[in-house]
Amino acid sequence: MVVNKGEAADLLGRAEAGLDAERAAADLAQKGPGAVIVTLGGEGLVLAGAKGAGHYPAPRVKVVSTHGAGDAFIGALAAEWARGASLADAAAFAQTAAALHVSRPVATRARPTETETRAPVFLSAQVSHGGPGV
Repeated sequence: MVVNKGEAADLLGRAEAGLDAERAAADLAQKGPGAVIVTLGGEGLVLAGAKGAGHYPAPRVKVVSTHGAGDAFIGALAAEWARGASLADAAAFAQTAAALHVSRPVATRARPTETETRAPVFLSAQVSHGGPGV
């Protein structure tokens, strides 16, 4: 399951302000989905599953517009996971795709290519994510 911080708070009946995203993701994962991603915008995401929960910082980019960032993230996550990547690796790939997406002007925005998304300059920030490796 993929939710943003506000959605996680709503599902758990908690206030969004001060919500511990790692705890929220772990609590949601225990309710049945098996693995949960809580997206945190420019702060990255939390991934929780059977092996625990961990924070994955977002790649640092100059944000032009966040319009469509969630769609870029979900599309890249689904595509990479369908290719056989672990959920943790698919999430890192999706973060990179979303970072590329938000760094481009809306009027000239095209989806990031697979080659761009796999570029070492972006992936190097993801390799040492330190998450649970769900």
